Parts: sequence; structure tokens; C-alpha cells
Amino acid sequence: MNLSSLYRLNQEDLFFINETRSYYPSQLIGRIFENKVTKTVYNFEKYLFNRLNLNLLWLMVLIFILKRIFSFWQKRQN
Repeated sequence: MNLSSLYRLNQEDLFFINETRSYYPSQLIGRIFENKVTKTVYNFEKYLFNRLNLNLLWLMVLIFILKRIFSFWQKRQN
């Protein structure tokens, strides 16, 4: 039974373990946990940024449409 089947680690985690062989096991677990949390936070920030960009795009489209309607309405009043 090898390490990857025992802990179900992916290739990136195995590379990370090979790079940090000099750590004690408790330090290594801390480093893996820190790596996972960092990746999760990064993915969440990326998702949030993409959603924010999408919302800003829709807001700009809505403002553009409202400006066109308002200018058309003003022309009809005059």
C-alpha cells in the first residue's frame, strides 16, 4: 500500500511532500493544511472577482439602456 492510496493525495500534494522531506510529520501536516487553505481562499477570490466583473458588466448595460430610454423620453417631451 503506497502513500497516495493510503491518504488519497493528488500529484500536487505528493510533489509538495517530496519537496518538504526535512519537516517533522506535524510540521508537514500543517504545511499541507496551509497549502489547501491557501488554494481554497485563492479559488474563492477568483470566483468572487469573476462574479463581480459579471455584475459590473450587467450594471453598465443597464445604465446604458436607461440612459437611452431617458434621452428618448426627453426628446418626446420637447
